[in-house]
Amino acid sequence: MITMTSTGGGLIRYCKGVFTKSLCWKLATGPRPRRHITTIHSNLTEIPTGVFQAKAFTPQTPILIQRPEIYDPAKIAAGAGIPAIDRWFKSEEDKVGNDVVFQEQYFKPFESTVLPYELVTPVFDSQDGQDILRKFTSENSSFLSRYLPASDVTIKELLEKCTLADRGDTLERNTFQPTEAGITSAGEVNLDGLLTGRQLELLRRHAPLFQKFHSFHAPLELIITASRRKSGSAQFGLPGLYIAQAQMADLPQQLRDDLPTPELVLAAGKGDVYDANIWIGTPPTFTPLHKDPNPNLFVQLSSCKKVRIFEPRKGQAIFAAVRRKIGASPTAAFRGEEMMQGRERVELKEAVWDPMNLDGDEVTVRPGDALFIPKGWWHSIKSEGSGLNASANWWFR
Repeated sequence: MITMTSTGGGLIRYCKGVFTKSLCWKLATGPRPRRHITTIHSNLTEIPTGVFQAKAFTPQTPILIQRPEIYDPAKIAAGAGIPAIDRWFKSEEDKVGNDVVFQEQYFKPFESTVLPYELVTPVFDSQDGQDILRKFTSENSSFLSRYLPASDVTIKELLEKCTLADRGDTLERNTFQPTEAGITSAGEVNLDGLLTGRQLELLRRHAPLFQKFHSFHAPLELIITASRRKSGSAQFGLPGLYIAQAQMADLPQQLRDDLPTPELVLAAGKGDVYDANIWIGTPPTFTPLHKDPNPNLFVQLSSCKKVRIFEPRKGQAIFAAVRRKIGASPTAAFRGEEMMQGRERVELKEAVWDPMNLDGDEVTVRPGDALFIPKGWWHSIKSEGSGLNASANWWFR
C-alpha cells in the first residue's frame, strides 16, 4: 500500500480495488481545496460491473479509474483491455528527451484512411514567431498539403491585430504607454528573422482571439507526417493538428480490433453504445467547456490529458456567464464550432482554467486510465506534455 499526500492536505491510500477520494496534485504553492472525485485504483478490466454501477453509473457521478503504477506498455494495454495502447504508439528517445510517437510501420497499410481533422490557424512558433503551417506545407508533398486549410491572416497581419488588441486592453486600464510593438508597424516585421521578445509576447497573449478554427477531412498519413520531429527538435512538424471525434466504425477492421469496447460500457446500462471515437493530436490540443448528450467513458491511450469537470448547474452557470459576457445567447451547447475559436474560446478557457476557480474537479488521465463523465456534466480537456496525445471514448446508455 502506498500513501500519498493530496493538495488538500489529506492522505490518499493506494490499494488496488479500494475506493479513495482523490484531490488535485499541487500545481502551485499552498493548498487548493477542491471538491473530491472518487477514484478506483484498479485496472479497467478488473472492476466488477456492479461496483461501477453502484459508484458511478446509477448515481451519475464522475469516477476516475486509475491503473497501477507500471511502465510496461504491454501490461498497461492488457490491464485496460485496449491493445492500441501498445500497438499504436512507442516511446522514442532522442536529444530532447523521451516522448511518444506513432508505430509508423504498424500504420503503413492504413495511411490512406480518411479521417476528420481540426486545426486552428495561423500556426506559429511561440519561440520565434515563424509560420509553422507555411513551412510544413512547403516541405511536404502537394498531395498532403492540399488537404490543409490556408491561414486567413499572415503572421504580420496577426501581429498587427494583437498589437491593437493589447493597446485596447491597456486603454481600458487607463494606463496606456507606447510599446515596442505599438511603435513598430506589423509591416516592418521580417519573418525571415526572429521577432522581438515583445512581439512574441503579444502573439502568445492575443493570437487566440484572431486564430480561426478549421475542420476538414484528410488521410491518416497527414498526422503521421505532422508528428515527425526534425533531429534534435522538440517540436512536431505541425503542432496542434487534431484527429477529433473520428468514429471507430470508420477505421479499418484491424484498427477497430485494437479498440474493443470495454465490458463496463456493454454491461453497466442497456448495452446501447451511442458512439465510439478516437482523438489523436500533436500537442497542444484543447477542447473548451461543453457537455455530452450521453454518459461517456473516456480512456487515455498515449501521453496525458488534464480534465476539469463541473456538475450540471455549476457548468451551466460558467458557460452562461461567458456567453453573456461576449453578448451571445446563454443557451447550453455541446461541443460546437462556435466555441472553438475567437473570444468565446478565450473566455471559456480563462473561466474554466483560472487557478482561482476552485469549483469542479480536476484530474489527470494517463495511458490506461479511464474517466467516467456522466450525461450533462460539463468538462474541458487539454493535452499535457510534448508527446503524441491520443484518447478513445464511448458514449453509451
